[in-house]
Amino acid sequence: MGQSAGTPDTAALHFADVVIEELRVRAREDITLLPFLAPLIRGARDGFVAQPATDRAPAPSAFQPSLDNFSGSDALRQAVQDTAPLCHWRDVVSAHPDVDPALSGGMHAAHIFGELGILGMPGMRAGLFTLAPNIDYPLHSHSAAELYFCLSGTLTLRHGVNGVPFLLKGGDYSITPIERVHALSTGSEPVLLFFAWVGALGAPIYWWHQAKTGIWERVEWSRDSTGVWNRGKAQPVDQDMLAQQTLSEKE
Repeated sequence: MGQSAGTPDTAALHFADVVIEELRVRAREDITLLPFLAPLIRGARDGFVAQPATDRAPAPSAFQPSLDNFSGSDALRQAVQDTAPLCHWRDVVSAHPDVDPALSGGMHAAHIFGELGILGMPGMRAGLFTLAPNIDYPLHSHSAAELYFCLSGTLTLRHGVNGVPFLLKGGDYSITPIERVHALSTGSEPVLLFFAWVGALGAPIYWWHQAKTGIWERVEWSRDSTGVWNRGKAQPVDQDMLAQQTLSEKE
């Protein structure tokens, strides 16, 4: 795939090189990063899939304060700064009567890699993810493994229905396995992440909650071709499924 100086592809390719190096250093100590690193290396080596020109949409208000408090290397900061304006920033969760407006208006993603991004590639979606202050994204699960690499701010995560919250700060990363329920929240500052998904990218997401009766339910949310999320029916969570989401002390 040909590029010329100054094109969006050039900036995105440089972003890929910088992210690959950041993840490669960490993967020397943690092989669980390899499923996220390998597709990027293949793309950089063999060429990414040609994509239609990306319609740009401006970065959300949380982006610039996050960039001002960036915690990563100078090279990564510059790559983020150069690539972010070239992206189409999307609401992570669309406005819906059943969704807190602070949540639907406070999380935005810029896909850089994958069929929604600047550089096409099969089997992966990845890019930048901003979260506004005071966001609470409830327990949810999906059929893709997820990498969060924190670039700015502090994110609080919880894995499993009984998991202990833990913090993700600049330079830290977390991996959420396929189908693992997890929740995340922000404090008084916005958060900027590099995110990556590998697995069943188009599968629905399920939001989990426990009713006052103690019964657990999960609600299906699916994204249509325009990127709008649609709410499905609530489904009861049986005891076997709940047991799978209840973490042991070793997890």
